[in-house]
Amino acid sequence: MNRSASPVSSLIDLVDAAWADALGCPISQLHAPGAHLVPGGACLAGYRGIYMARLDHSVLVYTPPTHFAAARQAISTTAPEELFTATSCLRIAGPDGQEVLGPSWHGFVDGARFRAAEGAFGEKLDPADHGLDELRRACGENEWAEAGFSHIVDGSCVDAVVYGGREGGRLVAAGNMTDFRGMPADVGVVTHPAFRRRGLARRLVSRMTTDQLPDVGVVRYRALHTNLASLGVAGSLGFIGRGENLAVRLEPA
Repeated sequence: MNRSASPVSSLIDLVDAAWADALGCPISQLHAPGAHLVPGGACLAGYRGIYMARLDHSVLVYTPPTHFAAARQAISTTAPEELFTATSCLRIAGPDGQEVLGPSWHGFVDGARFRAAEGAFGEKLDPADHGLDELRRACGENEWAEAGFSHIVDGSCVDAVVYGGREGGRLVAAGNMTDFRGMPADVGVVTHPAFRRRGLARRLVSRMTTDQLPDVGVVRYRALHTNLASLGVAGSLGFIGRGENLAVRLEPA
């Protein structure tokens, strides 16, 4: 008897298609054990850096043409289970390498998996809202960038939806939905240091996901492996992990 795909397997199939599109490789390569050099899809076009993704037992490596040889050397001399490290990224980057970003966990949720939090918090926000400047100063540049707010420049943003939540007139948490699969479906969130451990980020992400999910179908959530609070938010809302990445920027050519 034929059975329809379960919600989880349907979600994984869609996510794997998105990974393959981003990396510029066939879906079958995501499932092929070992390490593979990939050309990169549209979202990596022009990216001057080393990007590694790991899914199951496969490690996919993207580099600009200038570093193909170094990547092939690393792949041929390093066991796949040892390749996905900051050390390997820097070895491929050579003297051009800057700071390694990650590893970052990638989580995904669809309508069948999403578990909304009680007490939705926040609303859509004007990117020019002055509260964002105060929140940025309170959180610091590293947290601001990790939350995906680097797309806001001089009070305007492109291809993103910005949210914020206030208490007593003060902006205490902000989030954004940036591009994933050509839609505003990639979560970023940050909370003022003085207002953390109160569940505000969870409630704000819940509001953002509730708003966007009917239109985008799947929402992505990325967090550093070291950011346990952020990973906890994702897990509590039903996001399931599928893949992780490392990246290292290269000095300008």
